[in-house]
Amino acid sequence: MSAIGLIMDVLLGGLLVAALVFGWRLERKLKALFPRLDTRAEFAWCGSFGFSTTGMPAIGAIPGLPNCYAAMGYGGNGITFAMIAAQILRGLITGTGDADTDLVSLRS
Repeated sequence: MSAIGLIMDVLLGGLLVAALVFGWRLERKLKALFPRLDTRAEFAWCGSFGFSTTGMPAIGAIPGLPNCYAAMGYGGNGITFAMIAAQILRGLITGTGDADTDLVSLRS
């Protein structure tokens, strides 16, 4: 395993542990507020928070993979960037293009 891979495993593992601890604390607080209720979570999930060093998302065709596209790194601005991503990806897929493509395109 590479050093980067090891660092990512530690970071992602730490995030998972933090999510589990947070969930457990939330269940405990709910039980204190509502002692007669079953406050155990039926299911739980956690997600990564993607961002880039520039603060801009990466949207576009994935270099070297024909007909494969990505939209990632919204950094907490998902509602705004989701619409921009939809317009850019529509332009790439249909071949009509989009004026904003170069601002957020994936680089090879």
